[in-house]
Amino acid sequence: MLDFSRYFENPFDDVRIIDARLLNFIDDHIERLKARNADGEFDALIAELTARRDALRADQVTEDVARSRRIGKTSSVDALVVLFKEDVRRHEGTLRGLFEEDSETYLSFFPQGLSEYTAISRPEAPVLFARWRDLTAGLAGLLPPALVTLFKEYATQYATVRQAQQQEQGQVTAADTAALDARTRAELALVKGMHKIGERFPGQAEECAAFFNQSLLLPQTKKGGLPETDQPAG
Repeated sequence: MLDFSRYFENPFDDVRIIDARLLNFIDDHIERLKARNADGEFDALIAELTARRDALRADQVTEDVARSRRIGKTSSVDALVVLFKEDVRRHEGTLRGLFEEDSETYLSFFPQGLSEYTAISRPEAPVLFARWRDLTAGLAGLLPPALVTLFKEYATQYATVRQAQQQEQGQVTAADTAALDARTRAELALVKGMHKIGERFPGQAEECAAFFNQSLLLPQTKKGGLPETDQPAG
């Protein structure tokens, strides 16, 4: 039996698609729409996407603040670990720049080196999340405030995710009625546009795909596999 619901899902609600990639994708998509807009049929779509893109860009105070928002929307331990590993690698250089690589402070973050974070198992995850939360909080006077907030958010969200996973299977939850944030509004504008283009070129998959550069959304793979930072936990 065909599952028609998958054609109406939001493919951009993916923790691996960071805001910077989504913004690049929208910029490129808008230019492709303009190039095919001789008769003005995409005017309304271009205007909406431009407004949503600008709102999302304005909402990005710093990269770490944007990341913290995405962490709060993550609903699985494995997805949380993927993001955590990316941020550990991203901020290893920050710590190395502030402290000597053989210093006690640096080694407290990396007692087994950076390789300790390459393959994180589920039992190891809460220990590592807590390590970074406690160490960054203890160094709050020396580190960028957004970095401290970022790793505090990991530990907090892990507790939330674990609690949800431990709830009785099959429990029906109420729909989330929280106000849509700038990221979600941008995602839904893209989904709306996908259906608009599909209506314009029904059944013409290649014609529709030409409006989107999907390679901008995710890191490039290595030899057909997942990017290093997107490997599953464990």
